[in-house]
Amino acid sequence: MRTSLISAVMAGVVGVEATAAQAYSPAVGRMLRNERIAVSVIESNSSCKGWDRGAEWRDLVKLWYRESSWNQWARNRSSGAIGIPQLLPSVHHVPQGYWDWRHPLRSARVQIRWGLNYIRKRYGNPARAWAHERAHGWY
Repeated sequence: MRTSLISAVMAGVVGVEATAAQAYSPAVGRMLRNERIAVSVIESNSSCKGWDRGAEWRDLVKLWYRESSWNQWARNRSSGAIGIPQLLPSVHHVPQGYWDWRHPLRSARVQIRWGLNYIRKRYGNPARAWAHERAHGWY
């Protein structure tokens, strides 16, 4: 069974204490919207089969919550990493104009698709990516 992102946050699974008032914040709405997008992308991608439930889902939720709070506008000021999966522009050749809100890479769906592909190619699954994140502070 897949645990919803908001349930994980409220239960402290991702290390956040949330109040009932915070459960209705715009940030939580964004997380829930991006969660639905992630499930849709996973379900349509046979190479990510099963990642939308169980341990793989919990680890993906924790990984991207720690990295970006599931915010497609997130930016790490020290590394320059951007988006939900926190891709590095210098490594992943982010095109000029990325910060324009109309740019296609600003789409949560595109970022999630990219992030899942990265996890699959580099780590094999979210559990291994999360283990690397915990051990090294990055994935």
